[in-house]
This record gives sequence, C-alpha cells and structure tokens, in this order.
Amino acid sequence: MKNILLCIPVIIIIFIATFCKINNKEPFNINKLFVENDLFVEIGGKTYKNTTKPIDILITKVVNLDELNTNINYLAENDLIECIRINKKNFYIVLKTSNEKYAIFLYDISTPKFPIDKWVVSSISLETFDKIIVDKTTLDELMKLDPDGNYESVLYASALPSFSFHHTIDGYLIIVKYSLIDSEKIISEIISNIEIISPIDNDIYKSLTLDDKKFLTTNVK
Repeated sequence: MKNILLCIPVIIIIFIATFCKINNKEPFNINKLFVENDLFVEIGGKTYKNTTKPIDILITKVVNLDELNTNINYLAENDLIECIRINKKNFYIVLKTSNEKYAIFLYDISTPKFPIDKWVVSSISLETFDKIIVDKTTLDELMKLDPDGNYESVLYASALPSFSFHHTIDGYLIIVKYSLIDSEKIISEIISNIEIISPIDNDIYKSLTLDDKKFLTTNVK
C-alpha cells in the first residue's frame, strides 16, 4: 500500500507533463533538414522534399485566391502544397489559380507562418505600363489592364496619396501612386525605370529556379 501511495505523485506529474505538451502544440512547425544534400522542411507534421519536377506535373489542384488562407499550416492541412522549392533562407509554393494563372507565395524559413511576399503571375510586362498616361489614367482603367495587381492599399486607403503594386511577367515590381482628382482616383506617378525593382532585387523572382522562371514566363494564359 505504501509503495502505491509513493507512485501516485509520479503518475500525476507524468499526466500533467503529457497534458501540457499536447495543449501547447505549436500551430505549425518547420525545420530545415539536410539529408544527403537534399533539403526537406517539416510543416504541420508533414515532411516536404525539395524537388525539381516541373510545375505542371506537380500541381493537380486549382485554388480560388479570393477565398484562400495563406497560413502555411492551412495549406499543409488541406494538401495544397504540391509544388515547393526550398533554399537556405526561404521557400516558395506555387499554386494554380481558378483563372488559369499561377500564384507564388514566398515564406521566410525562420518565421514561415504567413508569406513575406506573393506574386500572381500575369501576362503584363514592363511595356504594358507605357499605355498609362500620368494624371489621366484612372484606377479603374489600370485594374482592367492588370487585374492581378495588388490594389489593397489604394482601395482601402483612408487618405491619398496611396499606392498599388504590380509584378510583371519579366520580373519587375512597379509601384503606382494615386491622387484624387474630381473625386476620382487618378494615377499621379509611376516609379521611374531606375527605381523599379529589377529581377535581380525582386525577392520572389530571384528565388525562382531557372526552370520555374522559364515555365512561368511562357505558360501564362
């Protein structure tokens, strides 16, 4: 009887430790592992291996970006991580969208819960922006020209000036500035070519493998 009583505190301690471990489980977990020169990441208990297989072979699912949660754990839980490319500092995931285009989400490997950048690959190029006339072209007109641009800042801005951001198929990030003229949002400035972020400096573009760059710049509909 005495031995049984002595064991009770030990059992209680083990139970509490196990309970705390279960309930303090991180919402996502990611670790870099180098195994025989191959790079792996573990996300939400699932292991993903870096692969060089072509995008169109890897991706079988189509997503609606308007309804997509970009939390890395959500993507893993819903088996949406089909094409992943990993390097020493970050990794990116390629998804096929419902409008027959491709979206790229770039994650920092040290804090990967949400993407640090995203890019919907569209068919616009740097030359597309030659059609814009400063102080005349409206926000609505640009949204028709580039429906995949990032307009969150200008659409929901409480005050102007505000900005929109545009990734081109040739790897540039173009920043457009707006002002309010006669109650309409008009483009007041396009960041000059010198200030445009080139493919070399664009975080997503420079992270792409050569094969992915070739595929994404030749298979956009």
